[in-house]
Amino acid sequence: MRRFFLLVIACFQLGQSFADFNIYAGPQFNYTRVDFDNPTDLEGYMGGFTVYGEARYSCMFTSAEFEGYWNAGPITGVPCERSSLREYLAAWKIGGYFFFPRCGILLQPYAGGGWNQYLNEQDPRGQSLTYRYEKIFVPIGIMATYFSDCGINIGVQFEGRPDVYSHVNFSSFEFETDFEYALRAQLPVEISFECCCRILDLKFIPFFDWNRFGKVRDSTALEDVLIAPQLTRWNLGLRAMLGFCF
Repeated sequence: MRRFFLLVIACFQLGQSFADFNIYAGPQFNYTRVDFDNPTDLEGYMGGFTVYGEARYSCMFTSAEFEGYWNAGPITGVPCERSSLREYLAAWKIGGYFFFPRCGILLQPYAGGGWNQYLNEQDPRGQSLTYRYEKIFVPIGIMATYFSDCGINIGVQFEGRPDVYSHVNFSSFEFETDFEYALRAQLPVEISFECCCRILDLKFIPFFDWNRFGKVRDSTALEDVLIAPQLTRWNLGLRAMLGFCF
């Protein structure tokens, strides 16, 4: 993780030397639902924070982002299931710009690389057992933005995140897992205004994010005793981000 942040800082400093540069940060809140081989699904609410930076040059852009989510209340299921959840996601992306001035629409296809960690601590008030899933993925997506005359820009984004490596840690053991994927859809609404001689952007981003973590695929003697099942979670929520243009 430290190496990722050092890489992000280096990329941003390089981007500032030859490109327009924007950085955004803000809170998020979402409803979450988890299917983890329980009698019923777990559900509850999570809060978090997002930091996002983007450098632009000519018809290309590169960006880096970090998201963190934590419990904002109990995560429970019927009859007496309970979990504590945490999730972290970091990604780097690179893509191009395709602007259609007649209709005011900008298309941004992109690809890149990323890291995702998901922690499910079952029965945190008792004899808890923590499943820590980690995956390396490739984000592939496209974003379309409509620029209106009133300074309010409306976008739509679709993204897939297929795994290229994944594993799970629990009970001091580490197992490789089946490769899976994740999907995301977002509807960012951006309002630009000037404050203290600087352009600021305010974004409201409703989002839906679906993520699946694979089951253990190692053939070991311990597999019959300690098996991590497939985990599927989805989030439905809202981000509010303030951006600074440099």
